Amino acid sequence: MKPWPFVVVLVGLVLGGTVYILVREPESGASTRSGRELPRLPLDRVAAPLPPRFAGPLPSRVEGFHHELEQGPPLSYVRARLLEGDQEMGTKFLSALRQAAASARSLDELWGTHGVVLGLGDHGDDKPPDDMNFLKGLHDEGVPCAWLRERLADTAREPPLLTELLWRKLVRCPGSETTALFAREDAPITWVLAHHSLFDSPRFTPALESAVRRILNQSREELFVTAMYRLSRKQEPVAQGLREELWRRASGEIRAEWERREAMRDEFARQWEEEQAWKCPPIPNPPGRVDALTVGRCLEKWVASSWTATARFAMSASRSPELQGASEPLATVRNFSSLAEMKAWAREWKLVPAATPTMEDEPRSLSLSSIMRQAQRAFVINLETRDFPRRHDELLVTLAWKVRPALAGVVFEQLPPKTLPADFFQPPSSDEYTLRAYADGQRFSVKARNSHSLEDIGAVVGLLNQVLESRGGPHRFAVLDSQVSEVQVVFGPEAALREADARGLWRLGDGREVLVQAEARIEKNLRRLLGEVPF
Repeated sequence: MKPWPFVVVLVGLVLGGTVYILVREPESGASTRSGRELPRLPLDRVAAPLPPRFAGPLPSRVEGFHHELEQGPPLSYVRARLLEGDQEMGTKFLSALRQAAASARSLDELWGTHGVVLGLGDHGDDKPPDDMNFLKGLHDEGVPCAWLRERLADTAREPPLLTELLWRKLVRCPGSETTALFAREDAPITWVLAHHSLFDSPRFTPALESAVRRILNQSREELFVTAMYRLSRKQEPVAQGLREELWRRASGEIRAEWERREAMRDEFARQWEEEQAWKCPPIPNPPGRVDALTVGRCLEKWVASSWTATARFAMSASRSPELQGASEPLATVRNFSSLAEMKAWAREWKLVPAATPTMEDEPRSLSLSSIMRQAQRAFVINLETRDFPRRHDELLVTLAWKVRPALAGVVFEQLPPKTLPADFFQPPSSDEYTLRAYADGQRFSVKARNSHSLEDIGAVVGLLNQVLESRGGPHRFAVLDSQVSEVQVVFGPEAALREADARGLWRLGDGREVLVQAEARIEKNLRRLLGEVPF
């Protein structure tokens, strides 16, 4: 027997294994490359106490609200103190809120003034408020939930507008204590259903049962379809009985609306099943035979069949411009032998807390940022806002709260520009915001751009990082590279953030450049709508 076939096979196996070894970084050590440095902003730092206005009175009337606000503490500071459980501030704010509720002519007035302390966002009669416009996700985004629950324990003597405001804001608060409050007979039915949809579905809770019974007793036909939808997948006999009673009492118009929604849901389910049944091709080699959509759909299936073969594909795909949209999960496959190993690496480098629960299958995404979002160490932030002035101070308070206690005791302030931002297609305004942080007897200040529609995420992250550095800790915030107004911000030791960048697990960006790119994209889309540039 000639030895050549055996030698060829042996060489092939060795080279294949060598390729896999070469594409992987050391399991726990640092990579041989250095990641991008975090940007540093020009900073003014002086010794300074907290200004007297922070101890001043809160506005007690809707009329003249903004004039009174200039004499007292920023509303972001009030929210921060409520989050920290400051009883004195809680009493002070409740007194001002009661007086304002008595003078307000509508919930809109109360919501648009004092309501921001309990969370940002618009409200509508047909949907729950999006209380924090910054961070995406169905969890507490810096809403003072404990304070809200305490206030709603007894609302008998409160002005009706105040009670309505508190219930609507409570919709964004998770937890069993909140669910128990929504089980009360005086809880507004609309917001009981909204809270159940956000946090308690698919469970059949006492709060949901109580709400549906009140809908029937009060003949609230406008809520029949919503109630039937909440009960439609419940198997409990009581839930099925309530749904049948809703159907029996429903008018022909309501039944037709329900059947229309059921048909839409069935169609969505059919499309989802078709997508799940989509047949993935074999692991491609070379990568030129596959597009980014296929990689996104099939990568998890490929690693389940052979992580080693997928790693060889991931190495060659890293040089393919067409697959840059899947670069983060592909980097995970290149660097680690399993998703569990990547999670262990993230814990070792302190990118996720050691106490984070181990979850075998969730989140399914192979990207590091998804694992960190689960652990509340990465955040998706929508920078677009209609408000002027922009609420950079609210974003500062929210991010500081999410990573507590690293920034405990830090007080934030925003000095807005005197002029409105420039219109679209005009040069940016030279009149800037000043963002300040008071910490440990020092005042830190940075300038923020007066963008026509976006928060200056670079200034926000830069200010937070300067305070973190002054306190001697290793942790920093970082903005991931993006060209759109929805960005990811991650939080962890600076060395770990750069190590992940060096391994290709993400691409660190500069928040100032992200802002410019997002503005350019918005303007380009507007020009397309105006017919000035082709789609």
